[in-house]
Amino acid sequence: MSTIVCLVSRQVMQNVLPILMYAPRSVFLLTTEEEAICAQRIKNLCNQKRIEATVIKGIHAYTPVTVANSIKKIVQMIPQNEVMVNLTGGTKLMSIAAFETARSLGIPTFYCNTEGKEIIYLSPAEKREPLVAPLTIEEYLLAHGYTISEEKSMNEIKIFSTLFTKVELNGHFRSLAELFSLVHSKGLDSSRYAVSTKDKVFTFQKNYDAYVIQYNKQEQLKVMASGFNPGAWLEYWVYMKQNSHVNEIKTGVKVVSRNGTVNEVDVIYLKDYILHLISCKTGNFSSQEALHQLEALRILMAGTFGKGFLVVCGCSKGVFDRMKLRARELRIPVLDLSETNGEVAL
Repeated sequence: MSTIVCLVSRQVMQNVLPILMYAPRSVFLLTTEEEAICAQRIKNLCNQKRIEATVIKGIHAYTPVTVANSIKKIVQMIPQNEVMVNLTGGTKLMSIAAFETARSLGIPTFYCNTEGKEIIYLSPAEKREPLVAPLTIEEYLLAHGYTISEEKSMNEIKIFSTLFTKVELNGHFRSLAELFSLVHSKGLDSSRYAVSTKDKVFTFQKNYDAYVIQYNKQEQLKVMASGFNPGAWLEYWVYMKQNSHVNEIKTGVKVVSRNGTVNEVDVIYLKDYILHLISCKTGNFSSQEALHQLEALRILMAGTFGKGFLVVCGCSKGVFDRMKLRARELRIPVLDLSETNGEVAL
């Protein structure tokens, strides 16, 4: 089909995924006034994909005839054998009106089951087909009104990846965490100093603007001052552990809303058409603030079906216990890598 008619709601991915899957020539977005901004976001994504998108306002959530009349007008412009209707969005009354109108005109209708990753056709005959859409993190965010302004480059991540792989193989995660805790407490203001972990597995040396991490008294990792952030190691570790299990992943991401508000996400990844946001915290911190910020970003950037996780390392038992209680209320999984020896199971 060359045209898809969508009923817009705040669950924009149920409209976006079929658009990406079928790549129609044109899309019509039927929206209420309340959801007009969501329609505009979908249109912005369509424009990026070079798909013609038209926003049709004047739809009333509980006045079915407004939906029926809009679909009939579309069919007057485009042959009905080139149109299909996505019933997934909108209110139930909007969906019923769209279904009845489309069926009377002989237009195919379908429902996008994101949880089951399938498209369910309801008319003219019921059938199912797998949901296969080439979705990226950038497209997911754009559909929710956000763009990426900055992210860590692979060069920065690769600096640590070889070391981290060997640490994992040798079971030295706790020593690694101890090292960065020592560096964090020592700070980076002093011109020269050296610290070592209790088991002597790691040594960190600072010589003005050059930093050297020595592992097992043999291997050395040299990092210049401009590329070293002692608080970023946990983000890189989580990135390394999740990289092979997801569709796409980024770390050190700055995300900008359309009004210019900037937010930072430590690790963000896409899996099974769901966006996952991970906040990484080391040492003691304000757990309540971290959890509420993560939950707010999850709702804004990832939608109702998005997921948020908090990964910590090195915080005190009291902080972690209080955090778990609050996290349970917000339904945010919390993982302490000090207890799992670096294993990340999200």
